[in-house]
Amino acid sequence: MSLNQDPREEAIKIFNILKPKFSDKIDGKSAILEMKQKNMNNWKQMEWQGWYFEDIGRDELIKIIGGNIGPSFGRTTFDFIRNYVWDLKLHSIYDTNGKQKPWLVLNDKEAIEAVIHKTGGLGFIIANAEMTFDHSGEFKKWHDNLKGGKSSYEIERIERGAPSRMRKTSFKIKNWESLFFNDFSQINEGTKEGWIEEFQTGMRNSNGSPRRPKVMIDVDSIPKNHLIAKL
Repeated sequence: MSLNQDPREEAIKIFNILKPKFSDKIDGKSAILEMKQKNMNNWKQMEWQGWYFEDIGRDELIKIIGGNIGPSFGRTTFDFIRNYVWDLKLHSIYDTNGKQKPWLVLNDKEAIEAVIHKTGGLGFIIANAEMTFDHSGEFKKWHDNLKGGKSSYEIERIERGAPSRMRKTSFKIKNWESLFFNDFSQINEGTKEGWIEEFQTGMRNSNGSPRRPKVMIDVDSIPKNHLIAKL
């Protein structure tokens, strides 16, 4: 991997490819059917919108500027690698009640540290989007039927009496931004400054195993020295 190119230049190239690809409002049913038709594994995911953005976006990038799927560290695989490693993140600007959501979960903390250490840096391409939500439950019912019924995870959730997360039915990207870390110390500095926090620390999975800590950021408070591009 050559690190001669400024990551800002590569971020702008990525923007210029992804922005026209996702310029329209993306309908959830159409997106899921497209992923299913293309044999993409993640069409069954409840958070289909993030997987659609990542999988379709990566395919478009590889087709136009080359590159490949990013490296894996543990159970985490980063979305794209060309000159630098990038993760593609779709951020829901508002929650189901229309309240602003500034925090965005990036990825597994240990994997982020490993990829920065081993490849010289890690960038995030963030698409801030307005979502529409499945208040009626019709979209979830449609998706469950398409999958052939409730999954084992869904059945286990019902048995536990845990509430179901409301699905998104569409998204429309409003703006784009990219940040870049070339040293893990910048993550620690961001934590001290308050715009980076750990997520899932002390939390457990349904089987009782501890969840791995993740890094999340306040997208409204990213310092200018990390915000390398914006549209």
